[in-house]
Amino acid sequence: MDESHSQEPVVVVYDFRDGMGPVPAHQHPNGGGWVSETVMVDATAYVSHQARVFGEAHVIESASVIGTATVCGHAWVSGRAEVAGYATVTGHAHVSEDARIYGGAQVYGHAEIAGQAQVSRLAAVSGSTYVAGTAHVSNKQVLVTGCFTSIPEGRSVIDPDLSDPDPRVGLEAV
Repeated sequence: MDESHSQEPVVVVYDFRDGMGPVPAHQHPNGGGWVSETVMVDATAYVSHQARVFGEAHVIESASVIGTATVCGHAWVSGRAEVAGYATVTGHAHVSEDARIYGGAQVYGHAEIAGQAQVSRLAAVSGSTYVAGTAHVSNKQVLVTGCFTSIPEGRSVIDPDLSDPDPRVGLEAV
């Protein structure tokens, strides 16, 4: 065999700025965003040019990661869910169905966002919190634990089990 024609496979690397340095990655064919070789991103999913998916995350079905959004860790985004803007979904969080995470919001821990729920405008949902239905968490609200299907805009909850005597006033919990 003529050695002048043999080529080593080209390994593309990208630095996701997560402290791991450059890792093998590629640009997703549907949108051009960077995805590490350790993730699962379906061909039907969309990862926009500046978005990033890394760690051991999954973006499946028709889910979208848009703008400069990040999905990482062991997080899952599925269905027609959307993570957009400067939002981050990480840890073991799950975002599914038609849920939307955007506007610098963060979903992490074992939180689950489903249905038509939205998390936006610098809100944070973590712990074992479940947000579904038409709930909208926004305006820097912080949810640490609980199960919510409707949250009036602007109401802040910091661990309903540990705060004031009736922290669920104004909240519809299931």
